[in-house]
Amino acid sequence: MDISKRDDVDEGIRVKIFDETTSMEVIGTVKKILTKVDYQSDGIKVELIDGASGRITEFLPIKPLSELEEELIKEFEKNRYCDEDVNLEFKGTFRFSLDALKYAKQKKISYDVEHSVSKTIAAFGNTVGGTLYIGVDNDTRDIVGLNFDYEFCKKQNDDGFMFELKNSICHLINKEFFYLSNELIRIIPYDGKEICVIKMKPSWFALIINGVDKKEFYVRINDISEDFTINGFLNHWVDHIINLRKS
Repeated sequence: MDISKRDDVDEGIRVKIFDETTSMEVIGTVKKILTKVDYQSDGIKVELIDGASGRITEFLPIKPLSELEEELIKEFEKNRYCDEDVNLEFKGTFRFSLDALKYAKQKKISYDVEHSVSKTIAAFGNTVGGTLYIGVDNDTRDIVGLNFDYEFCKKQNDDGFMFELKNSICHLINKEFFYLSNELIRIIPYDGKEICVIKMKPSWFALIINGVDKKEFYVRINDISEDFTINGFLNHWVDHIINLRKS
């Protein structure tokens, strides 16, 4: 298939384009073919389902959904418009600063955004478990996708994202304890974009964040990941283990 030939482009195929608005490479599903001529040397111009438009730089294979992915998509659709609570949270990105893009027109990563992902994961594990969706606006529940984060990965695709995400989490949380408490990390397609799903089980091991200048002890209180004092966390942990033994 040739990205310069209009006849090789069909609606519904997955492609990578150069988005003219954001000057980023974006992955998505073709909604409409915009180029009118039969041949365009610098790539056929298309509009994606998510509204992005630009010239195709690469054709991507369409992957059939696994049973697990279908289950996760159904679960996401059930959870999408639920209120955040003790075991549910949504984040727009893993570490890309949407605020910097919105208010300063800057594309950059944010330690605070990256830290908040591990904070939520630790709080879920230290309480009753939970599900975190990355790539979904926590206010509007619009699908942000993972393309903003892909741009700052060494390998700018789902594999590169997973590598960076796991490295970040294991840098901030004990690696062995995290993997013992993690039930699932999976990227799923949705509305022409991608979402990362992280599921945590209630942990038998304290998930402690390695902060900039101190250890941080997070517990989930309603829809907030609360930073406890060491004494407060120890008191919570006794009750946590008692409850795990009862379950």
